Amino acid sequence: MKILIVKDPLNRAMIQGIIPWLAGDLLLTDNPQLAQMSPNTVRLQSTRELVESIRSGKYDFAVAYNSPQHVVDDDYFLASINGNKVIVNDQRVFYTPQTIIREIHTPNGATLRPYQVQMVEFVLKKKRAGLFVDMGLGKTLATLAAINELLTNGELNPTKPILIVAPIMVALDTWSREAEKWGYDIDVLVNIRLSKKKRAKLFEQLDSVNKPTILTTNPEQLDNIIKHYTDRYEPFPFECVVIDELSLFKSSETKRFTNMSMLTKNVKYFIGLTGTPAPNSLLDIWSQMMLIDPANKQLLSENFYKYRSHYFEPDMVNKNTGQVYKWKLKPNADQAIFERMRPTVIALRSEGLVDLPELTFIDEEISLPPNIMKAYREFEKEIRSQFQDDEQECFSTIDGDEIVVRNRAVLASKLLQLAAGAVYTEDPSEPYIVYHNAKFERLKEIVETATSPILVFYNFKSDIERARKFIEFETLRSNDPNVRDVIRRWNNGEIPVLFVHPQSAGHGLNIQDGGHTIIWLTMTWMNEVYRQANARLHRTGQTKPVQVIHLIAQGTIDTEVISRLNDKEDGQQNLLNALKPNQPERNK
Repeated sequence: MKILIVKDPLNRAMIQGIIPWLAGDLLLTDNPQLAQMSPNTVRLQSTRELVESIRSGKYDFAVAYNSPQHVVDDDYFLASINGNKVIVNDQRVFYTPQTIIREIHTPNGATLRPYQVQMVEFVLKKKRAGLFVDMGLGKTLATLAAINELLTNGELNPTKPILIVAPIMVALDTWSREAEKWGYDIDVLVNIRLSKKKRAKLFEQLDSVNKPTILTTNPEQLDNIIKHYTDRYEPFPFECVVIDELSLFKSSETKRFTNMSMLTKNVKYFIGLTGTPAPNSLLDIWSQMMLIDPANKQLLSENFYKYRSHYFEPDMVNKNTGQVYKWKLKPNADQAIFERMRPTVIALRSEGLVDLPELTFIDEEISLPPNIMKAYREFEKEIRSQFQDDEQECFSTIDGDEIVVRNRAVLASKLLQLAAGAVYTEDPSEPYIVYHNAKFERLKEIVETATSPILVFYNFKSDIERARKFIEFETLRSNDPNVRDVIRRWNNGEIPVLFVHPQSAGHGLNIQDGGHTIIWLTMTWMNEVYRQANARLHRTGQTKPVQVIHLIAQGTIDTEVISRLNDKEDGQQNLLNALKPNQPERNK
């Protein structure tokens, strides 16, 4: 039996929305207008009686209201009957206790998931918003839907281009592909790798747009945009700016941050997207929050150094120079930061919202030859003991070859190289020296017994050159003109082994159809890069359990890298959990 419960007051739009239900078995209302429209009308009697009848499970029912506020006011009633079919005016909405989400459809008829609608509503309400959303939850679609709503409602001028700043692969392909996929009538222009002549033509197009237009670019091209308009003494034309991967701007001391600050300072709408807002620590947050809302200077301090001194304290200090090279949060500082972020940031995690296949991590420990382990330990001990200053050079000898270490980043890199089996030199005629091939021998064994394609992430150029002596594979590089063909063949299962540098695969690559096994030949220290790379396979659309295998040289820095990545991820997940809104139930 179908039941429609209509709550007064009633208006014309509400009547239109409930007409499809009037042909049902029973209409419960106390409104005389509806009584005239349906012969199966029963006056509402006792709410208790109604609730008991509905809870029995005998009826298919909906509840109609004329405004979202009336839904909020009736929250107790809806919760008591577990009501999730709610009509507001002429639109079906998703309802969970304390949460009202209307349906939003793409131009080609697809329905956004409830959590995607939450993103849209948050942008519409806040105007300058950060969407800290796990990879694979469709934040590109949600952003396109928000832009479409703003254009439809007249909040954005269709003759003013929308600027989207993203990593190269995303800027080149993702936004145009997604707009076409979902049926949005938006032109997408790309400002990447253009000659001076082609760039001039592009700006001519921007000056004369007469329909919704998106300009995509990567951070390195912002100089060209700023120069074009400042040379002409014209204001920036963008009413809306989107940064697709906000953590690219995690450092306030970079030129790209300065450029973005100029472009976004006075825009009407700003959307910052990222799934990895704090890849290293909450130190990464300040600059991103300044782009989202410059007014946060009053909340998170007026500059980065005041922010750092207010919420952090020294953790590791150079005893000779007093220089602090590692900071840690003061007690309870993380919660204070979260509170100041909450007004302008929404965070959504995949867990509980979408069904993703199982993700398994395996540390494949590899024993190095005794002579190499002895050399490794001596090398590590010497350079750690001698290294006192970031600018200091120290020297060590392994098998007679001099290795120069100039700073702490290089130190870590040298140790990773040795764990991988080859150390770079400063001799152009012999760019690196091979000490062992243990990882490549194990990789060969895995490939020879594999029953499905394998995605291999590597860190050093020498990894590619050395691997070719053991296995056959293809490479995927973002600057390769054939990159789309490589992606197509991988997704079709035509490439058994694909080597990718993680920084080339960090954003915008949809390669989840090609395989479900990842091997990290050599690791990266960067949590953002690591998580983004793994998400190329473990994301929406993947149908099989994903296995991530770390080839770990036993007793080396490899083990430390894994531990550091896990520590960084714990901090990031704490941030995302702290900023979660009331979420609608999973849409299966």
